[in-house]
Amino acid sequence: MRASSPRRKALTALGVWFAVNIVLAALFVGLNLAYRSGVDAVEFKGGVASFDREFDGALFGIDDERAYRVSASGDIAVVKIKPGTPPFRPVCGTTSLDGSLINLAMYQRGDWVYSGYPEFDGVDAYNVRTGETLSVSAPTPAPGKMTDPATIAEYRSRGLTFAAANKLTVERVVRGHRQLASIEESCVVFNAAFFLLFGASAVAGLWLTARALMAKSEPTAPSA
Repeated sequence: MRASSPRRKALTALGVWFAVNIVLAALFVGLNLAYRSGVDAVEFKGGVASFDREFDGALFGIDDERAYRVSASGDIAVVKIKPGTPPFRPVCGTTSLDGSLINLAMYQRGDWVYSGYPEFDGVDAYNVRTGETLSVSAPTPAPGKMTDPATIAEYRSRGLTFAAANKLTVERVVRGHRQLASIEESCVVFNAAFFLLFGASAVAGLWLTARALMAKSEPTAPSA
C-alpha cells in the first residue's frame, strides 16, 4: 500500500512552502542585521538593495515624550515621541516620531531652544522645561544678512542671542542626551514588505496543511 497521488501532492506542496519560508526568514534576518550594522545597501548577485537612508535621523531623549532629532544632514529639531507600533517594534527600534515641536532648533540658552531664522513662519522658540512656544513676527533681513535677535522683543527679553556659546550643535546634543532606538522610515519600508509576505505565507500554510490533512490515502493495487 502507498499514499495516493492527491495526498503525496499535498505533502510535497507543504514541503515546498516550508523551504520557501526558510529562505524568506534567512533573508529577513540577514537584511535586518545588515541594516543594524549601518550599511546603506546590500549587494545581491545581479543587483543591489538600497535602504534609502537619506531621510533617516537619530533621536536623543529629553524625557519620555520629547527628544532632539538630528537628521542625516546635521539639522536639529525638537520632536514628540511615542512607543513604536508592533511589528516594527522591536524589529526596527522602540521609539517613533509623534510630531514636531520646533523644526529649526539652532540655538539653546537655558531651557529655551530657538531658531536663527525668526522671519520664517512657525514656532521660533520652545521651552523644553515648560513646553511654552513662541512664534515671533520679524521682517525678512537683507540678502546675506541674519535677523538681529536684539530687535525682537521676545528674544531680547529672554536673553536669546546668536552667540557661538549658545549654538546647538550635534556634539552638544550627543554629549548631553541618551540616544534612543528610533524607528526610521527606511527600516519600516523593507520590513513592511516582509511582514506582508509572512502574512500571505501564513494563510497559504494553513490552507496547505488543511489540504494535506483532508487528502485521503486510498490504497492502490500493487504492481504485477
